Amino acid sequence: MSERIGKSPALQSKIIQPIISMAREVESMIDLAIGALLSFNVEMASAILEREPAINTAEMKIDAAVFAVLEKGDLSLQEIRQAVSMLKINKDLERMADLAANIGRKINGLAERGQSQDYSELQPMAIAVSHISRKTPARADSQRSGAGCECSGRRINGRFLSRLCFPQTAGTANPR
Repeated sequence: MSERIGKSPALQSKIIQPIISMAREVESMIDLAIGALLSFNVEMASAILEREPAINTAEMKIDAAVFAVLEKGDLSLQEIRQAVSMLKINKDLERMADLAANIGRKINGLAERGQSQDYSELQPMAIAVSHISRKTPARADSQRSGAGCECSGRRINGRFLSRLCFPQTAGTANPR
């Protein structure tokens, strides 16, 4: 990263570190949303909703910090690209938190109406979503063989992942 964006202690503390903290919090919210959905746990769903305002506030603070850097007008083209990338990351993280909160709201709404549901059949997809949100690739050798892969201590069927990631080639011998 450039001197101004990546190495400045002020920018590091006002932009990069808050984005990293926000990413960790959003990851935690996604885990809570998946757990709440799979176990129909109202307490977990409420915990997600309690965290959402802090994410919204963090998003606004990070936006303001990035705009302040951009407004100075002394950035190189590369530095402008980096700043815009940080804005996009910030917006994506906030949107992911909103989606986790939507799951929390749905669970709370169903519970208030006494409509408890079993979503355990969504576990394979929930694990895949959790995995994708971390951008941690599954063991490629297991996926290629179709034998399955290990993700968060749970076994995922490789054919399921193939259908999820390559729906247009489902049923063919090699989805790649």
